[in-house]
Amino acid sequence: MIENNREKIPYLVVELLESFSAKELKGLQKIVSCTYFNTDRYVLKLLEVLVKKVIHQTDINQLIQLRLYNKVFSDLPAAKKELKQKQKAILRSKISSLTRLAERFITIEALEKSDIHNYDLKLNALIEKKQYRLFLKNLRKVENISEDKQDDFDLKYKIEEQRLNYLAKSGEWLKQDNLNEVMRSLDLRYLSTKLWNTANALAFQTRKPQHNYDFSILQLIDNEVFAKYLNGDFPLLSLQLASIQLSLKQTNNAFTHFINLLRQSENLISKEVLEGYYTIALNFCIRMIKKGKTKFHRSIVNLYEEMDKKNLLATNVSFLERIRSIVVHGCRANEYNWVLQKIKKYSPYIKENYRVDVENFNLGYLAFQQNNYQEAINYLLEVNNFQKSYDIDKRMLTLKSYYELEKHYTEPTAQLFRSIEAFVLNNKQYTEVDRKVYKNTIRIFYNVYRYKHGVGKIALDKLKQQVEEAEYIGSKTWLIKKIEELRK
Repeated sequence: MIENNREKIPYLVVELLESFSAKELKGLQKIVSCTYFNTDRYVLKLLEVLVKKVIHQTDINQLIQLRLYNKVFSDLPAAKKELKQKQKAILRSKISSLTRLAERFITIEALEKSDIHNYDLKLNALIEKKQYRLFLKNLRKVENISEDKQDDFDLKYKIEEQRLNYLAKSGEWLKQDNLNEVMRSLDLRYLSTKLWNTANALAFQTRKPQHNYDFSILQLIDNEVFAKYLNGDFPLLSLQLASIQLSLKQTNNAFTHFINLLRQSENLISKEVLEGYYTIALNFCIRMIKKGKTKFHRSIVNLYEEMDKKNLLATNVSFLERIRSIVVHGCRANEYNWVLQKIKKYSPYIKENYRVDVENFNLGYLAFQQNNYQEAINYLLEVNNFQKSYDIDKRMLTLKSYYELEKHYTEPTAQLFRSIEAFVLNNKQYTEVDRKVYKNTIRIFYNVYRYKHGVGKIALDKLKQQVEEAEYIGSKTWLIKKIEELRK
């Protein structure tokens, strides 16, 4: 039984080879055919057969194993109906050898692409052979590389570590040493790594809010050993720390401090990383809005305008969430012409199969915000349910449009309230915060709808209190406006 189950499992080498590009496959074939790396002709033949007949074409079953064996070991007695245990053992042995060679190949390829590992191993080997002149030549090369990578503290630490290794082995340490530089680069490497993994923990926590991650970084930076590195000499470290403080503290002061550092350091940051930092700022503003602080709609518009000028808005592959955010927050800030201009400018960046649906949704949202409710419904009816997040927003927007147009209570509309709530609560795609936002919004909105048509008994003051006291709620301003309209 164990043997049969194992036969059904794809060979690891096949899975690995299927991840290779055509160029990488050719490179591996050169490695396997080189006698320095391999002297087993069966392993070379095995690779040829796998590339031509197996990978990306078929699953490994007993019949394929039989054909594979007969092609690779064509000079041995052919297997007839099935492989014998000895034949299976021979085939597995060659597969294992090929797997090791493929692993060695990807290690070599990775080494060539990594400055830190390439030079670290090379410098260490040169010291072991006492080739100090060649060592110093390569050390200067990697120092030049490091100058263009100001925030690569791993590389800087390895440089100082190898320099100390050279000084110790060559005896030059009696004249001079770099122990203080080693300690300094080690501090920076540790601090940078700690900041990076704290940022990862913050990202993970959005999907796993109950997990107890380590956020002790804020206590660590108060230590004088590390505080001295955050006084402006390392602006990217300071910016990284400010982004973490913003996520953990969630205060206006932390936001202002982060934005100021971002603007001061933007010339030092790659376009991709800069877009990521702006996204952190946007996410903070969105979180504040979910807490009912509607003034942050204007902050979001300002951030998007800065990103537009820096050509950072269309960096996302799908662009679905970003264009919707631009439209929503632009409308909330009453920048309707600005929103229309952005819809027209950035709709072409959306994947073609979603483009018409997304543009209709955005135009429907814009029409709703301008009180053109029937026009909004007309646009929204043309939107297919192509994505869950767009689906629920389309439903909510349609529901609001019906609320504005309907003169009487209708059961289909009431059922729409219930179905939207069930959809959110049962969907694991949403974070806990999102569920709270939609749940509170839908339930209060439903009671407002019932009151409007004389069905509900809950008082308007009570409804308004629920809106104002909800920690997480969407459409806060709109709901309060509808409640106040019902008083007239």
